[in-house]
Amino acid sequence: MKVTFFATATASIGGIGQYTQQLLPRLVSLLVRKGCDVTLLLSKDSLFGSEGKRVRVVRLPVTRANRQMRVLWEHAYAAALAWGADVFVSLESRLPLVPIAAKRLLVVVHDLFPFLEKLQPERYPPEHGCLKGLYWRLVVRQAVMRAHRIITDSDSAAGELKAVFGVTPDRLRTIYPGIDHVRFRRIDGPQALRDLRKRYNLPEAFYLYVSGPGARKNLRLIMETYAQTVLAPEARLPVVATMTEPAGSAFESLSNLLRESGAADLFRFIGYIPDEELPFLYAASRALLYPSLHEGFGLPPIEAMACGTPAIVSNRASLPEVVGDAAFVFDPDRPGTFVAALHEVNVDSARQAVIAKGLRRARSFSWEETAERIACEILALCPQRSGRRAREINETVPPVPSGLASPAADRIHE
Repeated sequence: MKVTFFATATASIGGIGQYTQQLLPRLVSLLVRKGCDVTLLLSKDSLFGSEGKRVRVVRLPVTRANRQMRVLWEHAYAAALAWGADVFVSLESRLPLVPIAAKRLLVVVHDLFPFLEKLQPERYPPEHGCLKGLYWRLVVRQAVMRAHRIITDSDSAAGELKAVFGVTPDRLRTIYPGIDHVRFRRIDGPQALRDLRKRYNLPEAFYLYVSGPGARKNLRLIMETYAQTVLAPEARLPVVATMTEPAGSAFESLSNLLRESGAADLFRFIGYIPDEELPFLYAASRALLYPSLHEGFGLPPIEAMACGTPAIVSNRASLPEVVGDAAFVFDPDRPGTFVAALHEVNVDSARQAVIAKGLRRARSFSWEETAERIACEILALCPQRSGRRAREINETVPPVPSGLASPAADRIHE
């Protein structure tokens, strides 16, 4: 069986990049062990570099950052590499617009935000320019319409696909992303945390913001809360953000508001943090602040939980589904609920209870299980050759933990 992967996002540091970097090596290894021949279409600067028996790596002649040229090369390479493939798999919400000469198409759709910001701008602040938004809506729409199987990261994302495109349940599967439990774990050893604080000049107690400057990430809520609300001293902690300080008129007005209120010094923008240091940053923080207005899944809250750090998250889209009762959940339309969460996370009894729940919840997410379930779907798409192999893998897949199961996650249609 021949499987071709479209996975240029392995060069990205964003959420889809993390998803692809973690999933692809596990998925390729599993498929090769089952006798598949695998071809990988990667960008020039992809972080995935291993080739071996039954694995062919093809790199684009341009880096992922070269957006316009990369898109053109992606279409040309995808068409050539898909020739003769049994299954063509895209891990990044889209398929190339060119005809794909593969027997079956599978796409992982992480979210439909480019459509939601267009359909409901009053609820989802637009953050894509006209051309970029048009491109993403075009390629995602084509992927959804053409794919024989669509995998989503959450039931929330699956519901959006049904609502926006009328996708029928027989084409949909919900398969949750995982966590690298070797990296994201409780940190034993206070010296490592002291070294981290010294290296980044961090305060002893702080909140952590691990996200980007996009409007839907809702950093605005945190900044406005600090500028306009009286917080108890124990709850008014500095906020450390793993990004460069945002630019643009919107953030300039927020910065002015913070300066006028005397809260500007409470925000630190420390830039990109290497992957190996992020678990230590989670462990050093009082809580993760994640006020996003929309997520297809949302990895940072689960990563924080695995490190023994409570998460304060909004009740939008997939986030309540992902965190369950193991986080402090608030309504971003009611800023007072965010203020209440900031106070509650500093109450020791409530904090310790959420930490314990978070550690248990985080153990339910595994990249190995994610890879096994997606491999089942790939093999099941070619029934005349892979029915037996799909059943073999399916027998090794552990049951979905209680509270995380979705009806689509367990079924294999051959």
